[in-house]
Amino acid sequence: MFGFAKQVDSNQTLADLFRLARDADLRSNFGGTAVFNRHLDMKTAEALYELKGKNPFFVDVLAAINYNELVLDYVQSQSKSVRIAQISSPYAIPKFTGDSTYNLLSFKEMPTGRVGVQDLYLTSIKSSEDLIMRPMVVDKKGEHYIRRGADKRELDDLLTSWYINVAGARSNGVVFVKNGVSVAIGSGQVERVGAIEQAIVKGVQKYMDKKGFKYDSLKGIGDNDLFMREAFEGAVCSSDAFFPFADSIELLARAGVTAVVQPYGSVNDGAVIDAANNYLIAMPATLERAFGHF
Repeated sequence: MFGFAKQVDSNQTLADLFRLARDADLRSNFGGTAVFNRHLDMKTAEALYELKGKNPFFVDVLAAINYNELVLDYVQSQSKSVRIAQISSPYAIPKFTGDSTYNLLSFKEMPTGRVGVQDLYLTSIKSSEDLIMRPMVVDKKGEHYIRRGADKRELDDLLTSWYINVAGARSNGVVFVKNGVSVAIGSGQVERVGAIEQAIVKGVQKYMDKKGFKYDSLKGIGDNDLFMREAFEGAVCSSDAFFPFADSIELLARAGVTAVVQPYGSVNDGAVIDAANNYLIAMPATLERAFGHF
């Protein structure tokens, strides 16, 4: 897993966002990589090293749009081994259907040594207007449709979750976000409900790390329901493919998730919709899978 944070309040500084991303996954940040899609300012550079000597966290790789000489001098004075990269604007990277992919291809090496060449995956979801807010399916039991629409905050988190899922979660992949900050990621599982189970366990462990409590991996989350609710209450979840059964929705509801975005397309979509309605979960549709086997 990794931590990420986006600005949801104009009062949030880049240093604030760094701390939110860092604290979302403290354990993975031993020798962490910090990436910024803005100019790195001095206050944020200082935040990179504010735990020096107090916590195992340290920055091993640093990437940003730009730096000034004072910031570079400060970073290098704090760490002699940090690797520093300057990246181009992420807005130039093709992300959405219709963006130019000229001279850009994706290469996948097979175990046999053969190489698969394919176009880049681009999503058609540019904004919440591209989502089907209250999808309906018809089966032998009749019509099933989502009753509750997602609110503004949920929609913003759903889009963030979807974009992270598209960009970096191995299938079966699920991404949980709350107020613009990652809560947990479940990826690389052979069944969807397993990805959700993995993410919930990881989310509890990450939350306990952030709050300064020790997580006992051999006992699991059985005695930590309070931490689970605190971590996931009000969070949203994206799924890179459909839910084959309602069991995933029941787990999400138990954790406190209030909205889900997914492609739909299962023969059991009706039962999944019914479960979402039972727990007042909003569940818009993308109508596109984002499977990533890489």
